[in-house]
Amino acid sequence: MSRTTSPTSEPKAQTEAEEFVWPQFNPSTGYRRFIERLRLARLERGLSIAEMSDEVGLTFRLAHEFENIVAPLPFEWLEVWCQTVGVPFNDYIAIYRADQREWDERQALLEIEAEAFAPEAPAPTSVNRGSGIWQHLRSVAAHIAKRFASRFSTA
Repeated sequence: MSRTTSPTSEPKAQTEAEEFVWPQFNPSTGYRRFIERLRLARLERGLSIAEMSDEVGLTFRLAHEFENIVAPLPFEWLEVWCQTVGVPFNDYIAIYRADQREWDERQALLEIEAEAFAPEAPAPTSVNRGSGIWQHLRSVAAHIAKRFASRFSTA
């Protein structure tokens, strides 16, 4: 389980965390490299994770999970993190867009495969013989005939 916080106007203020469970988090290679780049930039500045979490305004747990690629960091916080360590946020946006294009292409291929291997829809078995009162009367007559047959038939 990961905890997220919402950004505040004061970057050093710790905010109350609300609980959020990330669904499937399977980062791409580009994302992993970018997070490693952020980690190295943090170390070059001489900041520990605890100091970085205070600097950005996150909880220690969320900062630790983010840097160890356990959970993603929301865009707002990632942008503040990038500004703090001096890494351009646009580099992350480029990676995000490339991952999104790859995801969209993969989903389109899955849809094409699903359509290709989907069974044909069965032909309709009943014919619409009208509607309104006549349809209702046919239904009642069929019900009465079924009851009559079940009462007077022998096994």
